[in-house]
Amino acid sequence: GTADLRVIKRVDKNTVKVGDTLLYTVEVSNSKHSTVNIKNAVMNDTLSEYVTFSHGSVQVDGYSYNYRYDNANKGLTVELGEIAPGQTKVVTFEVVVNTTAYGKSFENTAIVSADNEDDKSGTDDGVTVEDGTPEGSAGAKTVSSPTAKVGDTLTYTIELRNSSTATADWQNVKVTDVIP
Repeated sequence: GTADLRVIKRVDKNTVKVGDTLLYTVEVSNSKHSTVNIKNAVMNDTLSEYVTFSHGSVQVDGYSYNYRYDNANKGLTVELGEIAPGQTKVVTFEVVVNTTAYGKSFENTAIVSADNEDDKSGTDDGVTVEDGTPEGSAGAKTVSSPTAKVGDTLTYTIELRNSSTATADWQNVKVTDVIP
């Protein structure tokens, strides 16, 4: 008999901001025209460097499901077992867009392997992360002592900050101060 493994991958948003949560959906199916079960199906998904995996978010067919996640190589593995002719197993999981993603675009691919079928893959339509906006400002300038004599050393401190509403890091800051 024959099996016919099919993989479709989708992401719920195509344009996002840093900090947004993405929901990935992977449909793994065996064609209704197949004559045997797909045996020992396993989904492997190496996540983009621009996202952080949300532990505990993996579901199969709407129910929490066992998985393995390797933090070092960002690899998610879900063992799906057998898939009967005409059956579809739906894997969902969440990731959060991290701060390295400002202005980036990326796609994600899931690969499904089985004992009696060639590996098949599904790739989403891609995600574009908006550019962030820094909101930096210089705060108060202070001096180590309000009075000084000739020869004393004074330390000046200038506070720099990025607003709590900023959506990007304040980078390549140059501070110029005229010393009397």
